[in-house]
Amino acid sequence: MLKRTVLRSTAAGCMLATVAAWAQDGSQRVEVTGSAVRRIDAETALPVQILHRADIERSGATSLAELIQNLPAMQGHVNLSQSVGGGGGGYADASIHGIGGERTLVLLNGRRMAAWAGQNFTGFTAGTNLNTIPLAAVERVEILTDGASAIYGADAIAGVVNFILRKDLETGTASLNHSIPKGGAGRNTVLSATKGFGSLERDGHNTLLSISHERQQHLLAPERSFSRRGTIPFGQDGKRYVFFNGSVYGAPANYIIVDPETQGGVRFNAGNGYLNQNQACARGHVAVDGFCQFDFVPTIETLPEAEQTSLFGSFSKSLGGTKLLQFDAVYSELSVTSRIAPAPVGAQIPTGSALYDLYMPGGAQALDPTATYGDDLYAYWRGIDTGKRTVDDRTRTLHLSASLSGTAGAWEYTGALTRSQSRWTKEYLGGYLKQNELTAAVGSGALDPFLLPGQQGAAGNEALAGMQYLGTFAQGWSTLTSAELRGARPLFSLPGGRAQLGIGADFRRESIEYRPSEIAQGVTNAIAGDTAQDRPYDAARNVWGLYGELVLPVTRTLEFTAALRHDDYSDFGTTDNAKLAVRFQPSRQWLLRGSFSTGFRAPEPPQLAAGRQYFGKTGGAYNCPQAALAALKAVDPLVACAPDGSQYDVIAGGAKDLQPEKSRQLSVGLRFEPVAWASVGADLWHVRIKDRILELSESAVMADDAAYLKNFTVFVDPGTNRHLVALYLPNENLGEERYTGIDWDGRLTLDTPFGRLVNTLKWSHIFSYKYQRESGGAWHSSLGRYEDGKTTFRNLVRLSGTLYSGAWQNTLTLNYRSGYRDADCTADACGLVRELNPDGSLGDVVDMTGRRVSSYTTVDLQTRYAASKALTLTAGILNLFDRDPPLSLKIDGGHQIGYDNRYTDPRGRTLYLNAQYAF
Repeated sequence: MLKRTVLRSTAAGCMLATVAAWAQDGSQRVEVTGSAVRRIDAETALPVQILHRADIERSGATSLAELIQNLPAMQGHVNLSQSVGGGGGGYADASIHGIGGERTLVLLNGRRMAAWAGQNFTGFTAGTNLNTIPLAAVERVEILTDGASAIYGADAIAGVVNFILRKDLETGTASLNHSIPKGGAGRNTVLSATKGFGSLERDGHNTLLSISHERQQHLLAPERSFSRRGTIPFGQDGKRYVFFNGSVYGAPANYIIVDPETQGGVRFNAGNGYLNQNQACARGHVAVDGFCQFDFVPTIETLPEAEQTSLFGSFSKSLGGTKLLQFDAVYSELSVTSRIAPAPVGAQIPTGSALYDLYMPGGAQALDPTATYGDDLYAYWRGIDTGKRTVDDRTRTLHLSASLSGTAGAWEYTGALTRSQSRWTKEYLGGYLKQNELTAAVGSGALDPFLLPGQQGAAGNEALAGMQYLGTFAQGWSTLTSAELRGARPLFSLPGGRAQLGIGADFRRESIEYRPSEIAQGVTNAIAGDTAQDRPYDAARNVWGLYGELVLPVTRTLEFTAALRHDDYSDFGTTDNAKLAVRFQPSRQWLLRGSFSTGFRAPEPPQLAAGRQYFGKTGGAYNCPQAALAALKAVDPLVACAPDGSQYDVIAGGAKDLQPEKSRQLSVGLRFEPVAWASVGADLWHVRIKDRILELSESAVMADDAAYLKNFTVFVDPGTNRHLVALYLPNENLGEERYTGIDWDGRLTLDTPFGRLVNTLKWSHIFSYKYQRESGGAWHSSLGRYEDGKTTFRNLVRLSGTLYSGAWQNTLTLNYRSGYRDADCTADACGLVRELNPDGSLGDVVDMTGRRVSSYTTVDLQTRYAASKALTLTAGILNLFDRDPPLSLKIDGGHQIGYDNRYTDPRGRTLYLNAQYAF
């Protein structure tokens, strides 16, 4: 009963069945994700969730990333919105159970792909970019939610996501999908066509070609009520507050005057000349503590513009008997264009220059008549006249694989060669200014930062036009070359059947190169306000692996599996990882299973090879870390803090002494199917990771600077030559990390007067998650709360019902994400929440702690109609009730403010239409 019903529900595509393999007839053997042995059992000791083509089409997803990231078993991933100021660069990944995209192995037809070439040296985005895999070519997705290092090697600590592309088709399909969010902005269009030629069974060969093209329009922040501005009023405990994340870089510029004779340049006056003269700030600015802070939120995007073209081809040839030769080729070109606020730049007004004499004591427009001539004058200016900073991140992916499979005696074997490449280019399209030209223009007086936008003279406009940097900023290449040979055979008979042995060997070479431009390296010039000073690197490693797996059906109800893998890393030595699993089925209604395994993940090559370098600014605005300032003054007497409420510069880098992560995984599962039309399953899992590789979060360091003095350094601002306190956040081994959770799934099929109704439930619940910030240190947690720049959700639920009625299919889906405690925003470590005065002005900074972010529930509706054997029409609505993302005080994961773009969808109610024609 159990096996038969699993097959029915999988064929219907109505649930993410926890199966590892299935048989379409009594003799066919099927490859199992997470196993080296071919099986005919419907259930094994491994929890594998499967999405078939019908599930994909019912999801309403337009990209592979959207499809995967909406599953309850996934959280903590990188999505497309993080390309807007969050360093995403068009990257998206899969993160099983929130354990991390870098610890989730992504396969294409069971083969590794090259890591994304745009990854940075911190390990962020160091995985396979889902946005480079064509959704139209995917036949099914298999998700192993258990550690698999004993079979696949490193980076399979959280599990495996295997995308199986279409094979052996003779027919063709063409489809058009168009989605329209409310208001019309942010539209998405996907065109795809697939055609097969020949039949393996009849002709001995098959060729399959697939092409797709997708265009995503951008969605601007002002086009949604919850993201249109940076001043966000809200209520808490009967009081009114405002969350405001502005910037001290404004137009007209804010100023700071310091005494150069005082060590560290103690500030004795600061403000904004326009505010002094008009008792109000210029448009787009907010008066805060004497400054006019720029509200950058209306200038950014909530979703960037993206365009992707993908080609997939496969060729299969029967060589007689069981021998099969296969070739796969995937090419993808992805372009993501993102826009953020105009450039924030600092400039020193040279003593004796025309601007200095104009604005200092005695000048016609003196900013502070009480200052002394000779004091240093600094301008904090926003380049509104040069437009938004616009970047195009372009990724080209080429993946080639050839395999030969067959039988030799009792052995079934597969040998494969893979060559996978990723190339990434970052182009600056506008809004970025060159430091030397900016300094010269301010020094000569041609550019006056204290003027309103649009008021620069002819010389200023000419200078602005000449100082923009356009062209390639940086490039990266990532290459994977691999070879593997594996085989399986029956051994001896046991009461439950034949024992099975699987063995394999593989080799791979991973290489990555980062090549910044001269201006990115700061060789003779630099980008003003965003001085990268990048350092090139070229790193590679070789990995040899041997593994074996033994399946022992002790009885008809009890089966044991054991696997062992040995890896040899050219840069880390050897590691051995094992897995033990058991499957017990005492009756046709009950199935119990469990596994224990170990895992290993080496640091990424850039995490070891990259040197210390500038890494942008903090996401939040902070007051001066006094303990850190005092410690740094002992080294550099000139060091000073930025003005209160400022973003701080960040220095990061690789670390050659990083140790690899090591893990232990445990899972226990149960399935119960009392009748053919109902079933329920649960898989309890626990993961423990030692020596986790990460950077400390800015919020943790700034909240307790006395405890993290090692994470502060001095940065000399090239625009102002000031010696400033900066954060130092390198890669580190940060102690342990522990996860415990359970995945539920259920299915209920009912016959109604209107047709067959299939109801499914997928629910991921995390009982416990805790981590250390240093080895042997205190335990912290982001479970059900915002901590260290992220949130781990306690509950993720997807409840779906599909009614099959003749040519019609109607699906209603509820998606639920639990609420959590918001980011604590204290006066010193955040400083972004203020009281709202009765006249609408901003009051004092307050400590905002313990606030709750509400749960996020959306409902999707879809109708499919088979108009004929060839034509299928689909209409659907995502977020039917137009639920806005809940308010969050987050400052990480992109420039979006007021909601957390990593966990919610800013599009709102979205209508989509699809037409698919088979030929």
